[in-house]
Amino acid sequence: MKHLVAAANSYFENELSDLELLLEKQLQSRYPEVADLGRYMLESGGKRFRPTLTLLFYRLMGSSEPETSA
Repeated sequence: MKHLVAAANSYFENELSDLELLLEKQLQSRYPEVADLGRYMLESGGKRFRPTLTLLFYRLMGSSEPETSA
């Protein structure tokens, strides 16, 4: 299973990179404690499987480019 996730992560490298930038942007806060907590949660890992799975099914359903809402 790990090799399948690694292959999907590699395939969606650009989209996942864009997601990382969006998440980092969302972590900005005027309260340093809130930003620190968000960054800690983001960097703790385990948060990449669902976005990869979502992108995979998005492509399987026939869409070619992810839509952005930013």
